[in-house]
Amino acid sequence: MIRFRPLLKQSKNIELVNISFRIMLSGLMKRVFDIAVALIGLILLSPFFVFIAILIKQDSPGPVFYWGPRFGLRGVIFKMLKFRTMYETQKVIKVCV
Repeated sequence: MIRFRPLLKQSKNIELVNISFRIMLSGLMKRVFDIAVALIGLILLSPFFVFIAILIKQDSPGPVFYWGPRFGLRGVIFKMLKFRTMYETQKVIKVCV
């Protein structure tokens, strides 16, 4: 008597491993693509970023960048580098009515 069940069970396990490997490989390829595109974008936009930094530094004293806290995946807090858009000290504005 020949039993087919163990062979069937083994082939399902191999198929599951193959599918999970493909999913893992596609996730890795997506991550590499995302990092590559981000690096290319940073390189292409770096002259614009330098120009903004010069304008911020000429406009007011203080640092050009600040670290802003953000919430990431599953609520993990991380710090993100941002351009400073507000004055470091309060500026008095006179309004004539």
